[in-house]
Amino acid sequence: MEQIPFALNDVYKGDCFYLMRQLPDKSVDCVITDPPYNANLDYENYDDTKSEEDYKQFCIRLFYEVKRICKKTFIITPGMNNLHIWLGIKKPNCIISWYKPNTVSRNQCMGFDCWEPILYYSLSEVIKHRVPINHYSYLVNFEQGVDWHPCPKPLKMMRKLVGDYSNPDDVILDPFAGSGTTLFAAKQLGRRYLGFDMSEYYVQKMKERLSQELLISFDGFKSFELNKNEDDYVKEAIEIENNHQEETE
Repeated sequence: MEQIPFALNDVYKGDCFYLMRQLPDKSVDCVITDPPYNANLDYENYDDTKSEEDYKQFCIRLFYEVKRICKKTFIITPGMNNLHIWLGIKKPNCIISWYKPNTVSRNQCMGFDCWEPILYYSLSEVIKHRVPINHYSYLVNFEQGVDWHPCPKPLKMMRKLVGDYSNPDDVILDPFAGSGTTLFAAKQLGRRYLGFDMSEYYVQKMKERLSQELLISFDGFKSFELNKNEDDYVKEAIEIENNHQEETE
């Protein structure tokens, strides 16, 4: 197999589609990413206001490029308003619900959504990872020191995704690395990582973030995230439900 033409455990500036084309077929183990939602967010140098048709073509292009370069698993947070696009491209193996106790977003029915979908696609003939639980509950908040990005995802949630759907020493790609949260989670869990972003400013800030020393050992995270038995997942589901009830009372 051809080697990846980038040094791993680093972030690179450039258009992700151009950079992904440099990657050989089936050269990364897992892609976990949070692309722009076409929601008019104020990114550093990206226009988040495409027409619906242009954004649909953007999503189609992304899916098939990821399918080419990725061996095992593709996980994406598409945004609620774009779920129909992704279901039209290919039905995911599972839709995980991310319940956000402290925030809502407007929906297309003149109401509000308090959750977002996370799509899990298995890109191998045999599903490599089972979905232990399809409901997450994580607060939307700005991680300390990441207020320079308009839409960082919770580190705990990204660590959960990396821990459940990849293995130690896997290569994790985030083609829309943004705040670097997926890459930071991969580093914490002993995965190799590769990030792309078109903003020179974001790339520099990510490099600074990723250069930080880890305060908890890899083994500590592995024992927390991996190798759970069925009872552990049942307990986790009960804890999530109890937390939800306490927050709504």
